[in-house]
Amino acid sequence: MTFGCLMDDHGVGGEQLEGGKKDPRFPQWKATTDRLLVEIGDIYEYELLSKGLGPPKDPHEYLASPELEDPRYFDTYRYAQYKVALKYLDCDVRRNDYFARIGRKTYELLRNQISKFGANSDPEDLRNMREWMSETLNSLKAFGLVKDIGTTWPKKTYDKWDEDSSASFELWMREPIMFNSTLRVFQENKVKGADLISRVIQQHFNGYLVELKEKKFDPTKFIDEKLVKIKFTLEGLL
Repeated sequence: MTFGCLMDDHGVGGEQLEGGKKDPRFPQWKATTDRLLVEIGDIYEYELLSKGLGPPKDPHEYLASPELEDPRYFDTYRYAQYKVALKYLDCDVRRNDYFARIGRKTYELLRNQISKFGANSDPEDLRNMREWMSETLNSLKAFGLVKDIGTTWPKKTYDKWDEDSSASFELWMREPIMFNSTLRVFQENKVKGADLISRVIQQHFNGYLVELKEKKFDPTKFIDEKLVKIKFTLEGLL
């Protein structure tokens, strides 16, 4: 998914192929794919060895089991993908679009896993927003992306929402397995917005025409913490 979101950038993969291998642009697209997989694989292999982990089964192919199911390997591979992506996405707009695409596709995947998904898209119904955000967060936990996850809301949240369509809350995550890649991206490139779970929540509220904003968040404050906390504000757009 992360790799596909990079290829979706017009400056990297170009326009979407039509007809798969029959598209006359396929050879160039395949050459780009192979080159990027080699770059990602080289970084992935180097990072694993630097951590004292065993070498990858095949560093120049898409991540597969059993490495895919090991949080240490999974997060290391995601970091390698991010590092290569940021090399080619040379401006804030393209980088923001890249991380937003990852969040959108992940959210769509999670939503499809929730039976009878009941988000009603009503921009005034904060209770429905919270209920189905909780279901989405539980799906993240079920996928093994976090050990535990939840939110904390101030008292009289609904009164404030009814008054001016604004609210705030805190997201807490216990042992998010991809946080190390987010932290390193921030440290090395000063790139904000790389946290997958924040992007997933953003997509959730977009469906209600509600804007989610992340308050000043410094990932480096949680280097040695198993519990990560991020504060957000909500504002209705209608």
